[in-house]
Amino acid sequence: MVIYGRLRGWAPEDFRATLQGYFLPTGLFIALGHGAAGLWTAEVLRLFLYNLPVALLAIFLGGRINRAIPPGKFDRAVHLALVFMGAMLIVNSIS
Repeated sequence: MVIYGRLRGWAPEDFRATLQGYFLPTGLFIALGHGAAGLWTAEVLRLFLYNLPVALLAIFLGGRINRAIPPGKFDRAVHLALVFMGAMLIVNSIS
């Protein structure tokens, strides 16, 4: 989705809204599937609750950063993030 959105040349606001519109329902369905499969445990729920404040802070900071970065620099940041994540996937698959 990220690569598709960048290739379409969406404005940062449209890009962010589209990704949220895609990943929120997808994440909810995945979480429900894990729950239905019995993968939720007390430990998983405890870790989720511990990480919830960090996730909320990241959402808040991401919104502020998104509005502060000019569109050209936003494109560069997305491309750099994609390259970094791709490199990390390669490194993890080797080791």
